[in-house]
Order: sequence, then structure tokens, then C-alpha cells
Amino acid sequence: MAQRTATEGWGIDKVPYPQGNALICTRDLLCVGCGICELACAVYHFGEFNKELSRVRIQKRMTPISKSLQTVCSQCNEEERSCQKACLLDPPAIHFDAKNLHMTVDVDRCLGAKCGKCAQACEGNAIHFYPPEHDYAIVCDLCEKEGKRQPRCVDVCPRQALEYISTRQHPFIKESQHLWKLGYDRKAEAIHKRTYPLAWDNLGPTDKTFDKRRENQH
Repeated sequence: MAQRTATEGWGIDKVPYPQGNALICTRDLLCVGCGICELACAVYHFGEFNKELSRVRIQKRMTPISKSLQTVCSQCNEEERSCQKACLLDPPAIHFDAKNLHMTVDVDRCLGAKCGKCAQACEGNAIHFYPPEHDYAIVCDLCEKEGKRQPRCVDVCPRQALEYISTRQHPFIKESQHLWKLGYDRKAEAIHKRTYPLAWDNLGPTDKTFDKRRENQH
């Protein structure tokens, strides 16, 4: 029997890597907070099992139940890139690499956590620092090496809560208010509205009665 030729692509299904400008999108409703993506990122970039070194981050928020939320750089369009605009240096230490199509950081020039202007400006909470060992802006570079982009977080996610997609295929992601580009608190608020749209005062008598019965059972 002839052996199957291995093909390149992300995930177990080997979905072809996007051409042109691409990004990692988060599908938070599928995330279970296992943290495998964080470990894969940290190991690839630093060779350490340290989630604090990961470019993709997971935190929990009440929505109103506890929910794991992901955040990672969405490789903003040129008119956005608040991190690049906020950098105090000229040229900015954090900037978009037009050749390799991802944000990059000049680690030798970055002012680090004592500045932190880029992290403060990023509404998606996608930038952080890890002083003193790595006191520079840590931001997603799509695991690019020698022009080849292969995000490890997307490859290992067991729930497919992370996708590697092309902005050409999904032009609507250019909208800055899209859920993928929001920080933890704003994501939690948006998910709460989608999954629990009714306030207590808006619940009908049947719903309240059922809830009261359930309380009496405990």
C-alpha cells in the first residue's frame, strides 16, 4: 500500500495555510481553558513550559458563569495598530513587518515594562511583558520563521477554539469592534449578552417559579 504524502496545514485536518495577510481568530465559546495553546507558544519561542511567556493568553471572567477567554494579537490593519502609534520611539520599536505580515518588536530598543505604552493602547490585551528576563513587548508573530508562518497554538488546540484564517476570505474581520479583537472584559460582556440576554426582572413568572423550586431542592 502506497504511503500517504504528508501535507502542510494547520490542525489535524491539515487546513491549508492562508495566503497573504492572515491572523489567528479566537472562538471563545469553544475554549475550555486547558492552556495547551499557551504552553505550545512558550515552548516554541523560549523552550520553556511557562504560560507567562505565551503570546496567546487565557483568563477567566464571569459571564455570569466562569468562562475561559482567549486573547491574541489580531494583526490589526494599518489604520488601527494602536500599539505602534503609542510607541515613544521613532521609528517604533513595535511595528508591523510588511514582508512577513505580522507584528514584530525590536527587543534591543524596546523600553520594556517601565514604558508599557503599547500594552496600554492595545484594546485586545494582546501585549504583555515578562521582566527582567524578557523585558520587552511580547506579541504574536504567527510563529513565523524564515518567512513561513505556522502558529503552534492553532495546531494543538483540541477544541478548534483557535483558527488561522485569511483576511481576504473574511473581509468582515476588518471591523475593529469584532469580538475577536476585544479584550477580556469587553469579550465577557459581549458573551454575557449573547448567552444570557434576559435580566432577572424580564423573566416571566414560569421561569421564576422554576428557579425558586430549584433553590428549594438544595
